[in-house]
Amino acid sequence: MKYFFITDDRDVAAFIDQFGVSFAFIDLEVMGKQERQGGHDTVMSQHDRESIPVVRQALETARTLVRINPLNAGTANEVDFCIDAGAELLMLPMFRSALELEQVIRFVGGRVPIIPLVETVGAVQDLQRIVALEGIEQLHFGLNDLRLDLGLSFLFESVANGLIDKVAETCHQASMPFGVGGVARAAGGLIPGKMVLGEYLRVGAIATILSRDFHHRAKNLADLRAKVDFPDEMAQLKQAEAELLQRNLQEIEADRSEFVRRVRQVVAFKKASVAA
Repeated sequence: MKYFFITDDRDVAAFIDQFGVSFAFIDLEVMGKQERQGGHDTVMSQHDRESIPVVRQALETARTLVRINPLNAGTANEVDFCIDAGAELLMLPMFRSALELEQVIRFVGGRVPIIPLVETVGAVQDLQRIVALEGIEQLHFGLNDLRLDLGLSFLFESVANGLIDKVAETCHQASMPFGVGGVARAAGGLIPGKMVLGEYLRVGAIATILSRDFHHRAKNLADLRAKVDFPDEMAQLKQAEAELLQRNLQEIEADRSEFVRRVRQVVAFKKASVAA
């Protein structure tokens, strides 16, 4: 499993690079994000695009991934800036069709790979055309905004209700690698990270984002060290991954059933809270 860690701090990037993180994730997306996610207890980064070369220089193994803004009049310039600054991959969020993604692919012009962030109903519906496009290294299915677009109350509902199984099958048929959502620490999270990771592995995902449970919005390396024992938590997550990969079919189905039960329990609680 490839793991993304969201940071634009040089020292943090150099630190997490030692413990099996595949992508240092610089998040420049701001357009429309507050309007979509405001009040939903999600992480909204305020990264500086000037940090791109600094982060890249700090890395020895991980690659520098930059999430740009959704397609807009300034996208071509933003793409050029990020690539010139040292971005090794670009992530496009909030597109609703293969046509939008194709336009950004033309802006990139093959200079770096793209990881499209599939997080809208439109993109899911147009997935057959998306997986056929050139220039894509892998897809990533974003659960937060997809939940909002679908009108769901909990981000893991799309995993529990079978939607992610369907999009995973489309990816497998096209031999398109993909990642899903984010994951908490192995023993942390509203739904335990190990259980969530088990579902991602079950559908064949190859990547996920390390959630704020791994950094608690740390402002710098000293803050991160004070809040999380990152090396130990990564070791636990990798151990959980190794154990999950050894499951037999009966164990996978049992884990799936328990995951669905817990998601439904959370959804029922959220709906009851709203009603009250």
